[in-house]
Amino acid sequence: MTALKPFTTLLFATSVLLSTQSCHAFSALISPPRIEDQAQAGKVYRNVLTIENISNQSASYSVKTNDWTLDDKGGVVFSDELAIDSCRSWVGIEAKQITLGANAKTRYRFEVVVPPDAGIRECKFALMIEGDAELAKGIQIPMSGRIGVIVYLSLNGATAALTVKSAHVQTIQGQSLPVLTIENNGVAHGRLDGILDATDATGKTIQLTAANDPILSHSSRDISLRPILPHNALANTPYPELHYPLHLKGSLDTLDKALPIDTTVDVTPTP
Repeated sequence: MTALKPFTTLLFATSVLLSTQSCHAFSALISPPRIEDQAQAGKVYRNVLTIENISNQSASYSVKTNDWTLDDKGGVVFSDELAIDSCRSWVGIEAKQITLGANAKTRYRFEVVVPPDAGIRECKFALMIEGDAELAKGIQIPMSGRIGVIVYLSLNGATAALTVKSAHVQTIQGQSLPVLTIENNGVAHGRLDGILDATDATGKTIQLTAANDPILSHSSRDISLRPILPHNALANTPYPELHYPLHLKGSLDTLDKALPIDTTVDVTPTP
C-alpha cells in the first residue's frame, strides 16, 4: 500500500448511522460498523473498510471525515468543523470520491500518522460515506443518504475509568427499568457488557443486561438494565416483571476490566 497523505478530515467512532437526509436510493453497506482499536505514538496505524454497492446500478460515493459528539439524549452529532483537540489532521484517506459498479464492493484504505508527542489520549472521529444526490419519488428536492462509521483509537494505552455515580428507575419505551448513571474519569471511552443479578422486593433473582452505549471520557451517561429471558425460554415468553426495590450485585465487563456493582435501585433516586 502506498503512503497516504493526511487529509484535514478524520475517521474514528463506534456505530453505523443513517442520516436524516437518507434517501431510498442509497444502497451502500459498510463494514465493520465501527472501529475500536489501539495505536502507539510515532507509529502509523492502518486499517480498511469494505464498501459494497448492493444496487443493480453503478453508484458514486463521496468520502470525508467529521468530528462528532453526543447530544444530551445520546444521539451522534457530526460536524465538518474541527473540534477542540481534534486529531483529524493525522488522518489520510484513500480517495474523496469512489464509484462502484452494480453489486460491486471495494476495500477502502485509511491511515493515521500518530505524532511522537501524541501522549495518552483517545483519537475519535467519523468517516462519512455519502451517496450522490438524487430526486426521491414525489419530491423535487435532491436528497442523498450517508453513513457515518464511528471509530475510537486508544493511543499509548489510554483507558476509561468507570464508576457508578447513582442508580434510579426510568421509564424507557413504556417500561420502568433500572438505570445506572456511570461516570467516566478516564481519557478514553468505555462500555458496559455482561449480565447482572438483581434481587427484587419478593426475593426473586432476575438477570439483567446492560445497554452497550459508549460513555465518553470525562462525562457521565445513564445506562439502562433490561431483564433477559433464559436460553431455553419458549416463544412469546413474557419478560420477568420487576418489583422494586431491586438490589443489584455482581460485576459488568468494561473494555479492559470488570466494574463491581453493589447497589439498590428504587422508584426514587438513590443518594
